[in-house]
This record gives sequence, C-alpha cells and structure tokens, in this order.
Amino acid sequence: MLSPVRESGYPNLRKEGYNVTSRQTLHKKVRYNCVAWAAIGDKEKWWQAGIGPSFYWPKGILDDESFQSYMELFELLGYKPTANNNRRLEVFYEKVALYAFPDGEFAHVSYQLFGGWTSKLGDWQDIRHKTLKALEGGDYGDVKIIMKRLSGLRGFLARACFVLTSKLWTLKRPD
Repeated sequence: MLSPVRESGYPNLRKEGYNVTSRQTLHKKVRYNCVAWAAIGDKEKWWQAGIGPSFYWPKGILDDESFQSYMELFELLGYKPTANNNRRLEVFYEKVALYAFPDGEFAHVSYQLFGGWTSKLGDWQDIRHKTLKALEGGDYGDVKIIMKRLSGLRGFLARACFVLTSKLWTLKRPD
C-alpha cells in the first residue's frame, strides 16, 4: 500500500482498489515517469520535454508540455482517440487514458491491462488499479481522453503480464 499521505492525493484509490507493483524511484539514479511506463514500459528515461540526459522527448512533437503534445506523442506511437472515451477492455486493442487537470493541462497517463490499469505515480511507485476512477478527482484531475491502437502479439502479452513483457521484450523509443 501507499503511505496514507500519498494515498490522500487520490480520494478514490482505496475504494476502487489498487496494489503497489514496484519500489519508488525518488532519489534513484534511474528515474522514469507515467508517460515512459505507459508508452513502452521504459524504465530508463523520464519522458517529458526537457534538457538533460535523463529526459527524453521525440523530435517533431510539440515540446510545450501541453495536453496536445502528449496526444501527439501517443499518436506517434500509433494510438487514436476512441469513440465516446470507451474504457472497456477490447482484447485486440491496447489503450491509454490521458488525465488532465481542471485547466485542461496534461496530468497523467495510465495503460490498460487485462485486469485493470497500470500507472507510474511520478517518481513514486508503480501501481495497478482496477478502474480509471481510482485516480480521478485528486492530484491527477480526470480522464480527458482514451486512445487505442491495434494490438500485436507484444501488446497482447503486455496487457497479460506487463512487467515481465516490458523487461524481456522492450520497444524502441521513437526518434
């Protein structure tokens, strides 16, 4: 479980159900964020426009940290918006949910698994949460858009056993 202080930032988390699946990366040499985690299971770079060796952002994508820039990133990875923000599992599609603060700015992204969703909470731990509502209404605002892409074998296996797949069958970062 997260500490009570951390859990308090997500008022629906305990009620909706979750479990911690990693150690925190705060003060670690290797740091990654929710974008890296949801995009390709990357545990080596912090995916955000920025300067420095620990930051990664693909060329040609807006680098203003706007919600639109994160949508463009996931479009580069093959995702497209779903009809009616469909949260249901579709076996042959991978899905990501992009959260926004009340002002419309990007806040967070979750990746859908067969049994819920996975999220990296900043430089804290990774968690699996049963619903998207688990992270809504708190520090991450609400889900603004759900995007999906046709799933290949890796995507299918990633949703079944995300952590193992991300270690054994990594994807390349786009240039």
